[in-house]
Amino acid sequence: MRFMMIWHQYLDYRGLEGMARSMVDLGIIPYYGDYTTIWYRIHEKKPDLDISGMEYAEFGTDGTQG
Repeated sequence: MRFMMIWHQYLDYRGLEGMARSMVDLGIIPYYGDYTTIWYRIHEKKPDLDISGMEYAEFGTDGTQG
């Protein structure tokens, strides 16, 4: 799901499902979750970032909602 959280910046939940389905077809992952499973698992999650050891950090994101 961490991988899906990253890709959610670029794809909506249906797109994430399609990407995961393709990865199963290619044999990269064993199974995929459907739209609802993906939505419930990552909808309200926020990634953990530990930048305590960094002197300088610059982050960016699109910020739009799909």
